[in-house]
Amino acid sequence: MLIKKGVERIWPCTKLWKLSAMVAEGRAVVCKAENCKTSMDLEEVCGNFKADAVVLPTCSNPILTKNELLKEAKKLNYPYVLVDCRYANIHSEKELRRLKLQLKCTVGVIRKFMWRDKLIVSGKKFPEVEAPFYPEAKEFFYEKEIDRVILLDPNAEEVFSSEKESCYVVGGIVDLAGNKRGLTSKLGKELESEGIDVISRKFVLRGDVVGVPDRINHIVKILLMCVVDGIELEKAILSVQTPLVARWRLRKELAKLSFRLDRIIGLNFPVRALWKKDLEKVRWLKVSEEDIYKECSKLGFYVVDNLEAIK
Repeated sequence: MLIKKGVERIWPCTKLWKLSAMVAEGRAVVCKAENCKTSMDLEEVCGNFKADAVVLPTCSNPILTKNELLKEAKKLNYPYVLVDCRYANIHSEKELRRLKLQLKCTVGVIRKFMWRDKLIVSGKKFPEVEAPFYPEAKEFFYEKEIDRVILLDPNAEEVFSSEKESCYVVGGIVDLAGNKRGLTSKLGKELESEGIDVISRKFVLRGDVVGVPDRINHIVKILLMCVVDGIELEKAILSVQTPLVARWRLRKELAKLSFRLDRIIGLNFPVRALWKKDLEKVRWLKVSEEDIYKECSKLGFYVVDNLEAIK
């Protein structure tokens, strides 16, 4: 849209998605520049060059406003993401604090791909979270005439394959106590009882949910990387995966590669080991060589180069 309006350089020098979100949310407009001598090009390279346009809270004759931007964005069919927090009452205070933090981070994620109004929070209001709130999810679905959603559920039978839908639902659940397993599936059944056609899907990493980030903001980022940017699921998961989550999956992969060394060298007590050459098979995870050896040590696994050295 800037190019169509003859804008090649703009101020301030920041990420274009930040400027886009500001305009889309009505917090700013794009105005014709007058004496601005610092700017960035549309590849976000900043320099001491005269700006064609500036982004300001307001101006008398804007060249791009919220309504104009959203009218164009509507053609791209950006989805809604609804975080249903109907089970907030069974969370501990610590879990609620984590939930609030994850929701605040999710607002930031949404702004990188779309704008704030595309994130909906229902069931529990958090004043610090800058997103539209509905006491019940069904109120939002009725208002927007949404009758089918994709629910992201780690216990779903089918794997997410970047299916496009007008709304995706994520459970507003933080489980530090380990007593909330299956709540997302229960959420899906309750949505169905409210007249919504629910399609349940799960994220998997090479056939397993272990190693898939479980924070709400991470789930939403993976989702939008797939459905907005067209990135394949595994690549999206690995780009978002934290070192801690990567190590969870690493332990499982190392266990699968291990073997009973005691049976080979004739020991009378169990000893497990891995062939050193097999360690390359786990390097697809975002882990370093140091991480691999540390996890082997924690698991009590020996790393064996050849049997002759042991004997």
